[in-house]
Parts: sequence; structure tokens; C-alpha cells
Amino acid sequence: MDETHNEVAAGTIAAVVQAGSIGSLHLPEQRRPVPKQLPDAPRHFVGRGTELALLDEVLGGTAVIGGAGGVGKTWLALRWAHSRLDAFPDGRLHVDLQGFAPGGDPLPPAVAVRLFLDALGVAPGSLPVSLTAQAALYRSLVAGRRMLVVLDNAAEEAQVEPLLPGSPSCTVLVTSRRYLRGLVTNHGAEPVGLDVLSEEDSRAVLTGRLGEDRVGRHDDAVAELVSWCGGLPLALATVAARARQHGDFPLSVLAEELRADRLDGLRSVLSWSCRLLSDRASILFGLLGHAPGPDIGFEAAASLAGLPGPRAREVLRELEDAHLVHEYVPGRYRMHDLVRGYAAEQAVDHERGLRRLTDFYLHTAHAADFHIYPHRRRVVLGEPSPGCVPSSPPDYASALAWFDAEHRCLLETQRTVLALGWCPEVGQLAHVLNSFHYRRGHLRDQVTSWERGLAAAERLGDVSLEAKALRLLGTAHTQTGDYTAATASLRRASEIGDDLFAQGQAGMTLAVLLELQGSLAEAVEHGERAVRSFAELGDPLCEADALGVTSWLHALAGHHDTALPMALRALAMHRELGNGAGEAVAHNSLGQLAQATGRYREALEHHEQALAWYRHIGSDAWNEPSTLDLIGQAHAALGNRDEAHAAWRRSVEMYEEQSRLDLAAKVRNRLDAL
Repeated sequence: MDETHNEVAAGTIAAVVQAGSIGSLHLPEQRRPVPKQLPDAPRHFVGRGTELALLDEVLGGTAVIGGAGGVGKTWLALRWAHSRLDAFPDGRLHVDLQGFAPGGDPLPPAVAVRLFLDALGVAPGSLPVSLTAQAALYRSLVAGRRMLVVLDNAAEEAQVEPLLPGSPSCTVLVTSRRYLRGLVTNHGAEPVGLDVLSEEDSRAVLTGRLGEDRVGRHDDAVAELVSWCGGLPLALATVAARARQHGDFPLSVLAEELRADRLDGLRSVLSWSCRLLSDRASILFGLLGHAPGPDIGFEAAASLAGLPGPRAREVLRELEDAHLVHEYVPGRYRMHDLVRGYAAEQAVDHERGLRRLTDFYLHTAHAADFHIYPHRRRVVLGEPSPGCVPSSPPDYASALAWFDAEHRCLLETQRTVLALGWCPEVGQLAHVLNSFHYRRGHLRDQVTSWERGLAAAERLGDVSLEAKALRLLGTAHTQTGDYTAATASLRRASEIGDDLFAQGQAGMTLAVLLELQGSLAEAVEHGERAVRSFAELGDPLCEADALGVTSWLHALAGHHDTALPMALRALAMHRELGNGAGEAVAHNSLGQLAQATGRYREALEHHEQALAWYRHIGSDAWNEPSTLDLIGQAHAALGNRDEAHAAWRRSVEMYEEQSRLDLAAKVRNRLDAL
């Protein structure tokens, strides 16, 4: 595993600004999007009149739809939701909480809240770090809005509670195989129990899917098929799909095939449905049962199967025709968790397929990572497994979109391969996710990713990999505000790092952390050591990064004569290297130096150049409020009262959005004194 340049150390210090315009700082109020996340309404929905009426009475409250797996809880929620769209003009949110997914963990509430905040238009850099703060922001955004929130497949109350909007204008539907008594007792939720369909309704499901004529001609066979399905809509849909595949077969033949399997209920139906799959479809069906993540993209599925694209599409279409997978959005497939569990039992040699899938994710993420941060050192990968065909996103936007779509699958793959003992791949996945996690503000996922990377390095007994994982884990802890854990990781990384690069990177990151904790003198010492390490190593990019960080630390310490030449040198080196992010850091350092020595117009120019660079490269807005604060200070010193007021007002708003209330209070004091 190769090392990486530490873009985060620079980014922690840099003032990143993404405002409406440069100079005047015109910041128009952004309209929040109207999310429309509901999956399609179920076709051929039958019965459930009593339950639908109960949901009508819950409008403006919370309902918990409970029942066994496959009984149709999600279909009921979606049927009702689509019939009441007019009641929710401000948006419909939906998340699958994966409470009963085989082989995986339920979706953490922090991830679900983050998905909702994304859908509500919150910029990644404006996200607060803690789950409590993110949940509070979510509740603030939906307060007073007429919205529907569907929380599907919940495992327990703790998974649901942070997602409750707490506003009487919102309606919440929760589905679960458990009663979730705490939601009823503590949050006033209305329980809506769901049982299997009656024989009459079950027959109506088959009639709706197969037609009255065909069902009417085979009354005894239909009765037997209904009996085998046990009133489960999922089983009935699977039987109907199998019958449609063979429209010329008498239903009595299908009933006889089902009887021959000698199994009960849904397992019998699935076994019967799978029996006539082609060999390739049968193999892919089993492999999909072991694929990490909540869903799978088409290209990933092709590599999992080891098939070329056109052949993989045929096989996926065969599985969808059999009602075993569902292409719920173009190019992405998922399975009901009961079907998935059965599929996993049928898999043969699934680890070989998982190797191909892991290589697909790893090599494609490696190519996408180049567009996210092209100046970092590349991790060295081996050749992909035979049958794996990685993708190569062509530009920054497509790379970011690919990471967004595959993020949960990448993290689940990392968890899975760690359990399998594939330690090199664990660290490599942490590496290729590193820049994306910071760019999108997935800070807690970054901690998790590098905790796994550290565990893998320790298992391998590789001290250099352990030092890298400790350093990047320390950086991640710094970003989440856990300075105690960050200090422990970084000091340990500094102690065991056995080369100049590792020592320099650990020293630079530790310098940033020490400054945040108020130990400025020690921070300067570590920064100076990092500069010397990279200069001796002959690494100009890291040397320029270290110069930018250390010049800023000297400026904070009042060492202006030392800080100025370092910042100018860092700017020149970043320009020569074509590193816009580094230029932005250097401009902000020079701006702070100019401001400290009374050259306010020059300071303003530097900060605005940094702003232009960050807007150009599309970085996040986590550091935006600090630069707005500096711009406000420069404008105030120049007598530009209106411009200072606009900059400080927006700085306060952003700090408060990010729950950085101590910093918001400092800027608010300046604003009040203006």
C-alpha cells in the first residue's frame, strides 16, 4: 500500500469559501429541493382496505406497519403513499434501513440522517459532525413542511428515533418485522398490524397478474398455488412471474412442479422458481446473495458474474423476469432480503465471485480517486481477477457521482473482506475512499474506514502500513473533534514511522491538531520538522503543503518575518505543480499575514483569490465560515461596513448550520459590535 499526500492537513487550515459571488459577497437564499424519493407504487395491489383506512387516520402522525417478512408491509406503505401524494407537496423521503438484511448490519441512523440531509439540499461541507446535531438540522429543515417520511425495514427503535421529524406537518410510515413498542409508547405512533392475505385476496393477486381467463380455467390448480404461497404477496408475485414466463403451460403443471419440491411456503416457491433458470442465471442468483451492500450496479454485477456486459444484461433480465431481482432505478438492482437469504444458500464458490467484485470496486475507485485528488500518490494495485472489468470515470463529476452511488457498497465490501482476512484490500479500499470522504463530508465513515485499515495493517504485521493508518485515523478523529483519540493515534504514528515521508506526514497533521488544542509552540516545532523531512526526501508537493501549514502557524505566533517567505515559497511551488488547493491555502496564509500587518486591501485580495480557487476545484464548505470571518475583518478595517456585515452574517449562519456554536459566537460578537 503506497502512501498519500495529506490534503486534509492543508484543508483544515485553509479558508474554503463557496459564496454566491466574489467581492460583493452576494449570497442569495437558496431554495430547498423537493425530494421525491418514493419507489414505484406496487402493481396489482389487492385488498388491505382496513389497513389503508387506518393510515388515512394517521395523516400528520406516525404509523408503525408491522408483520412477518414478505407479508407486504412495504407494498402497503407505498400504495398508500402514492394515493396521497397531494398531501405532501413539500416532498417525500424514503430510506431502506436494512434492518433484516442477511449477512449485513442494519443501516446506522447517522447514515440515514445524512442521506436525508443530502436530499434536502444541505451542502456536504455545511454538515455538522455529530449525529445529534445532524438530526437537529434535519428536524429544522422539515419543520412546518408538509412531507412524508417512509422508514422501511427498521430493526429497532434506536434506528428510527433520530429520523422522526418532530413536526405535526409531517407524516411518518415505519415498517418493521418487530412491534417497536417504544415508538408507540414514547412517540404516540399508531400500530398497524399486517397479516397474510386471505385466500380470496390471494386468488385476486394471481387473477390480476395472469388474467381472469387463465385463472378461471384452472380452478383446482390455482387453489393449490394459493395454498403453497401461504398468503404472502412476495410468494404470490414470484409464482405469477413464473407462470407468465410459460404462458402456454397449464397451471396444473406448475402446481405439480411446486408440489414436487416438498418444501413449505416461500422457500418452496423460490426453489421452484429457480429450478428452470439458466446455468448462468442460477450462478449469478447465488452470487448476488453474497454481494456486499444494499444493492448492486450493473457493471459491478457483470464483474461479480464474470460475464461481458451484454451477456450479464441478459442474465439480469432473466432474474428480473423471474421476480428474483428488481431494477429499481436504471442500472441498479436489489433483492428482497428473504430472497437474498435464500440466494446466499444456493451459492457455489462465492468467494471467487466476491474477489472479482472486490477488484471491480477497488480498481474503479482507484481510477475515480485520481479525478477527486490528482496530486496524491497512487496506491499500487495488482491486476484485477479474470472476468473483472473495472470502469474508468472520465472526469471529476462522473467520478464523484460514481462514489456517491457506490459508497455504501464500498464500505460494506471493506467490512466483508476484513472479516475474510483479505487485509491488503482493506487498506487499499481505505486509501481510495480517503479523498472522497473528505470532499463529501463523510467524516464518521472516514474514521470507520481507517479503523478497519489499522486492524488490517496490524494483522499483516506491517509497521509502515500501521503508521499510515494511524496517521490518517488521527486526521479523521481531528475532523470529528475527537482530539484525545486523534492525539493518541498521531503520536503513535510519529513514534513508529520508519521513513521520512511517514514522519513528515504525521508531524504535519500533529502540528494542525496541536494548534487546535492551543499548543502553538509545539505545533510550530512539528511543522518545521515536517518541512525538513520533505525537503530531504525531495517531495515538492508535500514540502509545499508543509510550508503552507507552517507559515500559517508562524503567522499565528506573530513570527511574520519567518512566515512571509515560507508562504510565498509555498505559493510558488503549488503554482509550478498546478495544485489549486495548495494555492488556495497559500493565498489564505498570505492574506492573514497581510491582515496582521495592516495591509487590509492586500489581505482581501488574497482571500478572494483563495475563494476563487476553491470554487473552481469544487471543494467542500467546512472551512468557508472562517474565511468569511477574515474577509469581514478586512472589509471592516477598510470601512466597508455593508460588505463586512454580509460576510460575518453568512459566517455565523454557516457555523450554526455546522453546530460549531463557539466559533459562531465569536463572529456574532464582531457582527454585533460593527
